[in-house]
Amino acid sequence: DDEITKMAGSMDLEDLVSQLSQDGDVDNVEGLVDELEEMGDLEREELEESIRPIKLVLVKLRRISFKIINSTTLLLPAWKALLREMEMAEKIIPRDVTTRWNSTYDMTSFSDEYQRPIDAMTANKS
Repeated sequence: DDEITKMAGSMDLEDLVSQLSQDGDVDNVEGLVDELEEMGDLEREELEESIRPIKLVLVKLRRISFKIINSTTLLLPAWKALLREMEMAEKIIPRDVTTRWNSTYDMTSFSDEYQRPIDAMTANKS
C-alpha cells in the first residue's frame, strides 16, 4: 500500500484540477453504504490484498491520463503523433474524476482499446 500511496501522492491535486475543469456536475451520494464498514478486519485485509493490483493499475492510468492531457506542448502532441503512426482514431484518454459517475469505467475501457499506444508511451512492451 505504501507504493500505491507514494504513486498517488499528487493525485489529489490532479483530481482537483480535473474537477475544476469539469462543468460542475456532482454525483448524489445520498443513501450510499460503505461496505468496508460492514466487514470484519480479516475480511477487509483479504479484500485489500486482492484488489491491490487493480488499485495500482488505476493509479498509473490516472497519472498517464492527467499528464498527457495537461502537457499540451510535449506529451499531448507525442500522443497524437503516435496514434496517427498506429493508424488509430485520435482520441484523448478520458480523465477519471471522483465526482463524475462512470469516469473510472470510461478510462479503463479506453485503456483496453488503446493499450498499444499506452504501452508505447510508457515504454512498457509487455
